[in-house]
Amino acid sequence: QVKGVKKGDHLSCQVSTTSWYACRIESVDGNTIKAEDSYGKPHNLNLSALVRPDAATQANIKEYMIKEAKRRAFDKAFLAAGKPVSPAGWTPKKGEKIVIHFVGTSWYGGTVVKNKKKKGKVRIDWEGDTWKDRDVDPTEVAAQPTKPQAVKAGQFVIVRPRTASMRWEHAKVLSVKGTAVEVVNRDEKKRMTNTKDIVPIAP
Repeated sequence: QVKGVKKGDHLSCQVSTTSWYACRIESVDGNTIKAEDSYGKPHNLNLSALVRPDAATQANIKEYMIKEAKRRAFDKAFLAAGKPVSPAGWTPKKGEKIVIHFVGTSWYGGTVVKNKKKKGKVRIDWEGDTWKDRDVDPTEVAAQPTKPQAVKAGQFVIVRPRTASMRWEHAKVLSVKGTAVEVVNRDEKKRMTNTKDIVPIAP
C-alpha cells in the first residue's frame, strides 16, 4: 500500500479492474480516498488502488492534469457561448457554402444541395468524401463567411480549417487589428487568421 497519501498528491489510480488513470487526491479519510481523474471524474478509492510513481512522473501527472482541466474549462465556456451565427434573415440556399453541426460541438464545412421546404430540411453535401449527403434541420447549419466578420477580444469563434474536410477549429479571439485576428485554441496554441475565415459564436 502507498503510505503518506495526502490531499493534492498526483498519483496513478486504479479506477476499474482494467483501467489506471492519472489522478489527483482530493481528500483522505483513513483508507477511504476521494480522487479526481484527468477527465475531471470523481472516484472513491482505497489505498490498494493507488501507485505512487517517481517524483518526475508525479510532476508530469500534475502538469498533464492542469492542462486537461484548462481544456475542459475552454470546452465548457465554448459550449456556453452558443453556436455559429449567420447574417440576420439568412436562409440556406442551393449552392451556398455552410458549416454543419455534426456531433457535440463539432462543425464541418459543406454545401447546400437542396432546400426541402415541404419537409423543413436542408440537403447538405459535406466537404470531402468522408460522409454521404444527408438531410438536416436548418437550425443545424450556418453560413460560411463571405465578408469580414465583426468580432472582439474574448469572443469565441470557429475558424476555417487549413484542409476543407477537417473540423472548423474552436478558438477564442485574443485581438483584432483590421482584418487580422489572433486566436487561441483549447491547447493554448495561438495563431493569426482573417475575419473572412471565422464564424462568430453567440447565444
